[in-house]
Amino acid sequence: QEGLVPLVTIEGSAARTLDWNGSLAANHNRLSHYRIFPTLLTLMGYDAAQVAPVYGATLTAPASDPFTFNSRFNARLGRAPVWRHIDLRTIQPPPPDTN
Repeated sequence: QEGLVPLVTIEGSAARTLDWNGSLAANHNRLSHYRIFPTLLTLMGYDAAQVAPVYGATLTAPASDPFTFNSRFNARLGRAPVWRHIDLRTIQPPPPDTN
């Protein structure tokens, strides 16, 4: 479960930035943390069409991510990354809500 990390977005009810709810169903459990940076750039006002070729797609763009993570932390020091696929069938689910 090392690569499966929850992400929460909080936005005021009057704010109109990205369509979080619209992309939630399509992208749930299908995205990588590598999409956070291009999303932040878009939220700061940069054009998503210009950001995507350089930094990748945002969190609200349709998912085509292989749902992997790099388990080699020093891959940027000249070592090849070790990509691991996250198989949701092997993940322990959270406890049921008892409220």
